[in-house]
Amino acid sequence: MGSQSELKEEEEEMTVREKLAAGKYETKLPYPERKEKDAEEKREAYRVDEGRLCELFKQDALKELGLSKHPRADKIYSYAWAERHANGLHEIFDFLEELAELFKEDGK
Repeated sequence: MGSQSELKEEEEEMTVREKLAAGKYETKLPYPERKEKDAEEKREAYRVDEGRLCELFKQDALKELGLSKHPRADKIYSYAWAERHANGLHEIFDFLEELAELFKEDGK
């Protein structure tokens, strides 16, 4: 088994699609049952972790597609999210790839 730094370096080299397949953007926290003790606190922790992972996905996707420095990067991502999030992060990434071709300034 590799060290923490080796694992982190390996993860940084993964593409967004590879990270999606590996579940890197999915929270590992269980969603608590209503009757569970401290359920509200656990649900909040779940939501916070889920939000952190969604933001990580956003940053990784925009960077990989060459849109992270685009002046409308947030709007482009928000549009992709609104159109495709019901179908999962894979669909958002697919749509972002299509949009990236339209918004890349240098046409590459």
